Amino acid sequence: MPEGDAIFKDARRLRPVLEGQVVEGITCRWPRVVQGLEGAVIERLTTHGKNLVLHFSVGVILRVHRQMSGSWRADAGRIPGRDLRLSIRTSQGVADLYDAPTIERIDARALDAHPVLSALGPDVLAEGFDPEEAVSRAPPEMPVGLALLDQRVAAGLGNIYRAETLFYERQDPFMPLREVREPGRLWARGHSLMLRNIAHDRIVIETREGHPINWVYDRARQPCLRCRTRIQAGRLGGMGRDGVEQLVRTLWWCPRCQT
Repeated sequence: MPEGDAIFKDARRLRPVLEGQVVEGITCRWPRVVQGLEGAVIERLTTHGKNLVLHFSVGVILRVHRQMSGSWRADAGRIPGRDLRLSIRTSQGVADLYDAPTIERIDARALDAHPVLSALGPDVLAEGFDPEEAVSRAPPEMPVGLALLDQRVAAGLGNIYRAETLFYERQDPFMPLREVREPGRLWARGHSLMLRNIAHDRIVIETREGHPINWVYDRARQPCLRCRTRIQAGRLGGMGRDGVEQLVRTLWWCPRCQT
């Protein structure tokens, strides 16, 4: 699933085509979702964690969640073999969304009560993000490896940043949050890693000899690049609170460095 920085970069790439522009044409696989939006102005694009939100002048909001399969393309032409879910044309170009499972129409007046968006924690990439606010929203008994992925605690971190953040902080992913000495450091580290990556086309955790590397993510059974112990992989967790985010995902860690 794309992490929060990927959605941030989606919005940055789409703004010249969409933001402040009159919709000259709009189609969707589910026509009712975009009914009445032709001729409206896209007032702004915002992001919250892994959600891209388009605000229209007619009091309508579209929430897009790409999940694992979706992708945006701007002025790239139709891609053969891909399922075009949403296409928006303005005088500045065309933005096409492929294979995304979630395109939701929301009444702007009901935005604050939206069951998904209103439940999200602070955006990790938001200006002024406070790691201590994330700590205050996390259940003390929750393992830190789950807390970092819980979008109700803080929105945007995904599996890559979860694994690499825990490694940088030498943190046992299975330790309950209440036993972590300075838990705010975890979200501060995730924030800094994501912020650094909004300048790259892909997630770059570290580089060696000019090549990007991960310390632990997707490196099961390979030697740790710090201590040479074999990286372990396992499954952690259950369903996120209220089903906001499914947290049963593979986790990678170094059993020697992260104690």
